[in-house]
Amino acid sequence: MHKNPYRMMSLCVLLLSLCLAFTFSCIRSGSKQSQFLVVFNPSATLNTLGKSAGLSYFNGSMGAAYDGGLINGTALHKDWAFAFDGAHAQLTCQLNYFKTEVERQLLTSGATISGRGTWSGDFSGFSFEYSSGGRKGFVKVTGVSLETGRQGLMILVYEH
Repeated sequence: MHKNPYRMMSLCVLLLSLCLAFTFSCIRSGSKQSQFLVVFNPSATLNTLGKSAGLSYFNGSMGAAYDGGLINGTALHKDWAFAFDGAHAQLTCQLNYFKTEVERQLLTSGATISGRGTWSGDFSGFSFEYSSGGRKGFVKVTGVSLETGRQGLMILVYEH
């Protein structure tokens, strides 16, 4: 039985095209994020807030992770860590200013805030739950006095 080589080649090309189309659609869907997260820049915001209070922030780290799935869609996780030399009272003030600014940025970006939280003590902070552009997410900011005498801020944003 003699097979037509052109038919086999066209079938391979079709399968390859479908695989590539599927792969690129997954990559594109993996980069979806809300408008808030597109413009959210905690480093710039904290530097501005710190400068007005005479503080200088040290940018410790930043991380990001994407988790794409066919059934659940794409989840996005970003986190940042910052520190500054100062007293715990200054940390409390910076958290309050930053909370006001994050809320403003959420609302300006068109997000709807569906929940708010605050806590204080050794670990102080705030959180917002929001929805924007078909995505749901939360922002969690925690401040802590470090043993080195510095004050630390950890910021986490999660969207799905």
